[in-house]
Amino acid sequence: MMVTAKQESIIRQSHEVFARYGFQTTCVDRLLEDTGISKRTLYKYFRSKEALVAATVEYYNQLSLQQLNEEIQRRAGNPREQVLAIFDLKEKALRLGDFSGCLAMNAKMEYDGKHPEIEAVCLHFFTRLREMIIDLCEEGGYSEAGLLATKLMILLDGAIVYGRATRDPGIIATARKMADAMLAA
Repeated sequence: MMVTAKQESIIRQSHEVFARYGFQTTCVDRLLEDTGISKRTLYKYFRSKEALVAATVEYYNQLSLQQLNEEIQRRAGNPREQVLAIFDLKEKALRLGDFSGCLAMNAKMEYDGKHPEIEAVCLHFFTRLREMIIDLCEEGGYSEAGLLATKLMILLDGAIVYGRATRDPGIIATARKMADAMLAA
């Protein structure tokens, strides 16, 4: 989907509001109040709040995967460290006070079984992240790269949820150590 500059502006502003308050608890009026967007403008560019949510999650997906790719490139040549970069980025976010978790995970949980377009965007994020981990595991010579990637995803997702619930960045550091041990085996 081609996004106009105005749509991108609305998505960026909405991203901050949805990350702070959640999707379903953020009513359109609150979204408008916090972003300064008029209702007319919102509905001119997005047919519904759910369409905006889907676009916002897609924006998050692109932003997160871009940041992850940059960190992976910084650690070029070492697939093990590249996999661990995923945990490092989440730990950094928690240490900076970002306890919003994973926006794609949050949207999936809030819209589970309720909105196929949003669920598809969320699933796309998890699929791309898993494929990225599989590629790194294969590059690192790990056997059963798909199974290892699934285990790492489960560990990461659990650590994100637990770290968010406890507001403890150390949870991600612990998960990173567990992931490192899995990669060392």
